[in-house]
Amino acid sequence: MKKQQLLRFDEIEKRVFTRWINCKLKQFNKFVTDIQQDLTNGLVLADLIEILSHQKINQINLTIDQIETRIYNINQIIIFLKTLNISINDIGNDIVILYHNLFTFLQNRLISSMDL
Repeated sequence: MKKQQLLRFDEIEKRVFTRWINCKLKQFNKFVTDIQQDLTNGLVLADLIEILSHQKINQINLTIDQIETRIYNINQIIIFLKTLNISINDIGNDIVILYHNLFTFLQNRLISSMDL
């Protein structure tokens, strides 16, 4: 694929995932417009994961005015995801990899729930 086609595919994937996230977040009256920007403080990401897992993530800090607090929230989410056996290797600060791993996990969970 050419670089321009890859960039186009990436944009389509982000738009599709953004719509999917907004559909899930509707029950909290929240939405995202830019995945990378809107999920980085951990609050909306925690809401999304709680909706999907039907479990509460403990110790999410609602005051997100400092970078340390945002890092703390993401760290709490990573700890929680590990308890769900979601692979989070090498994510660094790249939230896109995190959402991709989460999406893959949820997709597999959906498929396994259909095999009743």
